[in-house]
Amino acid sequence: MVELVLLQVPTVTDFSPLLYAKNDEGELELKDGGMTYSRKAFIFAAVLLPRVLIGTSLLIIGGLFLQTSTSNTEIFMNSLAAAFVIDIDEMVFAFLTPAASKRLIEEIPPFDVPIYSKGEEPEYIKIWRRLHRFWGMFKIVISLVLVWIFYHTSPPCPVSPGTDSECIFR
Repeated sequence: MVELVLLQVPTVTDFSPLLYAKNDEGELELKDGGMTYSRKAFIFAAVLLPRVLIGTSLLIIGGLFLQTSTSNTEIFMNSLAAAFVIDIDEMVFAFLTPAASKRLIEEIPPFDVPIYSKGEEPEYIKIWRRLHRFWGMFKIVISLVLVWIFYHTSPPCPVSPGTDSECIFR
């Protein structure tokens, strides 16, 4: 979503709605419109930044929530609760959005990244592409670090291994 708002939606001096028209092949394509710098900054501050903060909070609090589980049944139930919290926004959208609005959203064509010739690409796009290349590895490393932290900060099982216990053993 950051890439869509900051890089792919055209930046204009005066706000104008995005206008689409059908091309020769009958497909919708962007013809005119865009967002001003101030509108993009507002969307970043009011939508994108809170989404990142909420996602990060859910990751940490959800991990701590799962860490408190003392049995396999409890960890299963806690992971279902965490999955519910993560998916609740999509369930609300599916339930409360009128069918006409859903069809309209589905019909919006994808944004195309402009193709620049060698040396003409703006610096911010070069930086974004370099970051995007390592994004998958970054997510894996963060996940492994969080698992390691949660594993090493979880309280040990008070019962010795081999006995009939509900604890998850290390």
